[in-house]
Amino acid sequence: MRLFIAIILLLGGGLAAIATTWFFLQTSEDISELEKTEAARIAQPELSAKSNEAAEQPAAEQPAAEQPAAEQPAATSKTEEVLPAIVMPTIDVARIGPDGSAVFAGLADTKSTVTLFENDQLLTQSSANSQGEWVAVVDKPLSPGKHLIIAEMTRLDGTTQRAERAILVELSATENDTPLVALVPMTDNAVVALLQAPKELARSDTATVTVDDVLVAAPEIYIGTLSWAGTTSLRIKGMAKQGIAVAGTLGRLGFGPVEVTDAGTWQAIIDSSSLGNAPVMLTALLLDKETEAIAKTGFEVMPAQLEIGRDGSEMVVIQKGDMLWRIAYRTYGNGIRYLDIVNRNKARINNPDLIFPTQIFALPKTD
Repeated sequence: MRLFIAIILLLGGGLAAIATTWFFLQTSEDISELEKTEAARIAQPELSAKSNEAAEQPAAEQPAAEQPAAEQPAATSKTEEVLPAIVMPTIDVARIGPDGSAVFAGLADTKSTVTLFENDQLLTQSSANSQGEWVAVVDKPLSPGKHLIIAEMTRLDGTTQRAERAILVELSATENDTPLVALVPMTDNAVVALLQAPKELARSDTATVTVDDVLVAAPEIYIGTLSWAGTTSLRIKGMAKQGIAVAGTLGRLGFGPVEVTDAGTWQAIIDSSSLGNAPVMLTALLLDKETEAIAKTGFEVMPAQLEIGRDGSEMVVIQKGDMLWRIAYRTYGNGIRYLDIVNRNKARINNPDLIFPTQIFALPKTD
């Protein structure tokens, strides 16, 4: 009997070791549910340790809901010391196989939904657990080439927030080559971190140069502000990356192409005298040297929305991840002036913490 038990334990340990090694060598396009579970365990050694530590707590401390009401505040206070009320979404782990198989892990608000996407195309979604940990496996392998993968968190109240760093992947067409993977900044406060690199590029004297060389952002364009440049002339301003010119339409009215400056800014003026009162689409296309469209943005505009800027105020178009505090800091150099924006747009802002993409708010004039 002892010999039989020993054989069972030996086989169990061997299978566990094979499963662990198999995850890192697997290049199949079909990732099963067992692979996802094993990938999560391997990709999150630190997060698993936290879960194990929580599991080792005495059972008497867990059923907080059964404790008398008088003891509840102490338990809540202890929890708040461990888990802050608001957590910035992060991507902390990215494992990309030579075949394009991908596993990501990070932190987010408890019970929130984390969405990974590339160029507005959804790749996969995951839910953060009670410790704020999330793991996501991309079902369809990434194709050879460069990818910029962004993480966005959706809280239980419906608000969204993007991670300050995205994942840059450079995948070779040769399946034997290790992909280059780096965390790249999406804000001024974030920093670059090299997570994975081909062997010939992994030396410390070349890694930094390699990351800087491949940090070529995907083509991007957005409309930032609108303002009146006369009774009927509407000025449109925005930012762009990688293109050289912008052209667009406001309903049936066209504008451009206009040049994208070295700083990545662009602006156009369009005559809106024949616009009418019906809702119209405002679109902008980013053009390359061959005048081919490489990026596009757009949203529906109610002409009545633009009347708020008739006093000469510039009107800001809300983007994904925008916050009034950040808009005020960017516009006035003082975040507390978001209160001025709220007061200026009382009829349009019910809750300063709940603003949505493509909303248009007037910016009070600077002193």
